[in-house]
Amino acid sequence: MTIADFLERLDGVRRSGSGWSARCPADDDRTPSLSIAQGKDGRVLVKCMAGCSTPAVLDALGLTTADLFSPSNASRSPAQAGIHRWRVNAVRPLRRIAQPKIDLLPHAKRWHSAADLTPLADLLGVTTESLVAMRTGWASATELRALRTGYTGRGCWTFPMRDDVGRLVGIRLRSEPDAIGRCRKYAVSGSRQGLFVPAGLQHSPPLLCVAEGATDTIALHTLGLPAVGVPSKGQGGDALVLLLQRVGPGRVLLLPDADDIDDHGMANIARRLAEHGIASHLAHPPGGAKDVRAYLNAGGDASGIRQLLDGPAESVVRQ
Repeated sequence: MTIADFLERLDGVRRSGSGWSARCPADDDRTPSLSIAQGKDGRVLVKCMAGCSTPAVLDALGLTTADLFSPSNASRSPAQAGIHRWRVNAVRPLRRIAQPKIDLLPHAKRWHSAADLTPLADLLGVTTESLVAMRTGWASATELRALRTGYTGRGCWTFPMRDDVGRLVGIRLRSEPDAIGRCRKYAVSGSRQGLFVPAGLQHSPPLLCVAEGATDTIALHTLGLPAVGVPSKGQGGDALVLLLQRVGPGRVLLLPDADDIDDHGMANIARRLAEHGIASHLAHPPGGAKDVRAYLNAGGDASGIRQLLDGPAESVVRQ
């Protein structure tokens, strides 16, 4: 794992000297107590100044000590290398997502029916039906202050995160656009990093698309494509393996954002799938779109996504 991949898993990341600081995932940080740096050999160095052990920090992120070492071959882009064939030696055991630190169900149930989703559908260029399928909701400023999210605005849209069997493990937050159109992203304190899974996902679909983030997953649903989402680059691999083993899709299409220049995040997920015998196809959205939602908003359709399967980026296991 690269240092960039590790930092993507954390909240409240900021520069600190020659390294970074962030909120520790193993406790209820309100201020950053986790120190992160990169060793000379490329490994990620982690220390919680509040006293959490490194194994506790890694367990909260669904990682092991081995993940702190920079991979030697994961940096090549499948778009450049064509077909990845990863040799599987010792397969790291799968880890299920730990239960969240707080009971999220009361908040999720209240928020799911609290807002008119039309403004968000217009903002994202998706259908309200797809937002409902994702169980999207709204959290007021009062609720957000009580949950210590750090957000001081009027409120946030909410997107639940689930484990491989559909249990609620986290809630992601997205603010309304500010004066220059930026939407800030947060998470409810105590959440775990899970998958974005629209309601009604069927077993054994011919194709299952995997996107980065909630809104790209919702965009795929709007296109009529079976889809799930990972939290961000390189996260959610174990939960995705378990879900795919349960759902059993015919083919798996991984769709990284265009800013994932070397496909590090999705390539790591493809490698994790391959370790467990699951072939996947990795390709960027058609037409140079920066992500799936941009492709949808530019007039793209489901056939353009399906045609990506004709490319050479299949990831398989070499015995």
